[in-house]
Amino acid sequence: MRLELKVAAVQQQTSVQENANTSVSTESANNASALVLRGKDLESLADDPEDLGADLQALAGPSTGPGGSSIFIDGFSGGQLPSKDAIREIRINQNPFSPEYDKLGLGRIEILTKPGADKFHGTGYYNFGDDVWNSRNPYAAQKAPFLLKEYGGSLQGPLSKLASFFLTVDRASIDNGAIINGTTLDPNTLSIVNPYTQVFRIPQRRIRISPRVDYQLTPNDTLSIRYAFSDAGIEHSGVGGFNLVSTGIHNHGTDHTVQIANTVVLGANALNETRFQFYRAGISSTSEDNSPRLDVLNSFIGGGAQVGNSFNTLDTYEFQKLHNGNSQCPHSAFWYACACGNAGQYFSYQLRRELHVRRQISTGTRRK
Repeated sequence: MRLELKVAAVQQQTSVQENANTSVSTESANNASALVLRGKDLESLADDPEDLGADLQALAGPSTGPGGSSIFIDGFSGGQLPSKDAIREIRINQNPFSPEYDKLGLGRIEILTKPGADKFHGTGYYNFGDDVWNSRNPYAAQKAPFLLKEYGGSLQGPLSKLASFFLTVDRASIDNGAIINGTTLDPNTLSIVNPYTQVFRIPQRRIRISPRVDYQLTPNDTLSIRYAFSDAGIEHSGVGGFNLVSTGIHNHGTDHTVQIANTVVLGANALNETRFQFYRAGISSTSEDNSPRLDVLNSFIGGGAQVGNSFNTLDTYEFQKLHNGNSQCPHSAFWYACACGNAGQYFSYQLRRELHVRRQISTGTRRK
């Protein structure tokens, strides 16, 4: 059988216009790097909060100054990422040069959460994964264990004719496997065990609860209150490699977020917003073995953990007063920073305070 391929003639035509339709504009709506995600666009993002944050930072690109991309939840900085079910819209690099921001807004990620609804509606999900398809580490005698369980849901509906709520609950249970590979002594015969391998399970637990209530004070005045609580813990952290089980560290963290926002529509071209946030984060790292650390070079590390017990508390207060309008500056609000003009004013006042409390307890170290 003989097959022949014939070369087909292909024609291409390029038109060059003297006046293109696209033009350079300073309007924020024409920002080429702006990206807005809503509706089905959010379904392509990761469900895990850590993976979701990594995806958003990759979409935002590089930012100006140190610290990388900045994430804002309902206009507030800091705090934990909400559940994907609670996200209404994500705006990336919407208007980098807006006077609302205290610094250049490149790499800025704005997340807006969902308000309540006038009808009851709920969703739920469950993710499961194990080590069935994982390969065995060649340095371990058996396959490292792995088990993932993620489940949660959301519920929204009315509380009255003027009030509504939105509630999300998420929980994750992850068991990762750590492989210990070193050289030790048999406690009975004192003979050298080389190589010494052991597979160990490192459990991670995380839960997050976030309710939100919206109340319409007047037809033009809305009050929103949002609370978020999360608790996460990792046991036996640091175990693996030359580090034996006794060197594990228990990392635990909790955070509370309270947000209060009042939005008043002053007219067709004027909007006034008052926001307040209180954020408290507590992080602790405690050694699971208080004995001195024993470090045998290139063999194993035993005894207690290599770091001392530490307890950190961070309290953050944030207050914002914003006015956006296309009329002249109102004379009734002179107590916050104000710059007057004839058109397109944006007045903002932001107050941020942080309080750090740190306590650390050191443990002994012994080298051999």
